[in-house]
Amino acid sequence: MKLHIEKMNGSDRTISYRRIGNGTRKAIFFHGFPGSCAQVAMFSPIVESNDLEVLSLDRPGYGNTSEAPLHHDQIATTLSDSKNLMQHLGWKTCEVIGVSGGTPFALSFSQSYPEFVSQTHIISGLGPLAHRGFGKLPNAKARLALKLLPLVPGVVLDRAISSLKNSNTTERPQVLKFFLPLSKPDQDVMHDTEIRAALKMAILEAFLTKGEGPKNDARSYLSPWGWELEKFRGGKVTFWHGDSDLVIPSEMSVLMSSLIPSAVLNIVPGEGHYSLAARRTGMMLAKT
Repeated sequence: MKLHIEKMNGSDRTISYRRIGNGTRKAIFFHGFPGSCAQVAMFSPIVESNDLEVLSLDRPGYGNTSEAPLHHDQIATTLSDSKNLMQHLGWKTCEVIGVSGGTPFALSFSQSYPEFVSQTHIISGLGPLAHRGFGKLPNAKARLALKLLPLVPGVVLDRAISSLKNSNTTERPQVLKFFLPLSKPDQDVMHDTEIRAALKMAILEAFLTKGEGPKNDARSYLSPWGWELEKFRGGKVTFWHGDSDLVIPSEMSVLMSSLIPSAVLNIVPGEGHYSLAARRTGMMLAKT
């Protein structure tokens, strides 16, 4: 998966992205948190059988993508970058896929540009934490991490992942183990060396600019999205969530789907936060 770095025509913004597959089904994938467009590797086993070409771009402050002009512009800038990149590549329509912390960006893209979107898939989705009923659904450690992250100096974040950066190991950093615990299904898929390697690359790319991307994401997660789920106009949305998810509980997708009129909900038994995407992506995207 080659990393592409583009300077968009008529813009001073640089965007880094990856594309995988060459199918007729075009899909834009909004990566998780913290992560990068390297997470598009999860589609490698299924792009050919599902006739897919999947595009994933780094959000502002991730990888080599320029930071948003203002911190609170993270969602708006991501949407603009995504639309510009689609047009740059000549895409007319696409499916939208969001995983975990990519959910606010995926749903907001479908809401803002319904003319481009044929359908939306949300995997282990993070809902609008500033909206009533959502704020207390993540575990206490995750809520604390989102509040503290924007306050942490970049040098401290560099130190926190230095063991991953300076070694050949693909073990998750201790800080992630503490704030983002693994369920038994997640632990099982982490035995796969390719999955661990892809996650390592995504984490390292997420912190290339001293964590500015994840910091800005955290601010966005704790702020209103700028629109209401009840007024979603982006067409069909399918939610998928594992019932063993310890990072974002399945109640998050239950509540989101109850508010979006066009939503379809699927709770998958025996899957966790990471295992759901790792083991069931082909099944999820086959349900079109």
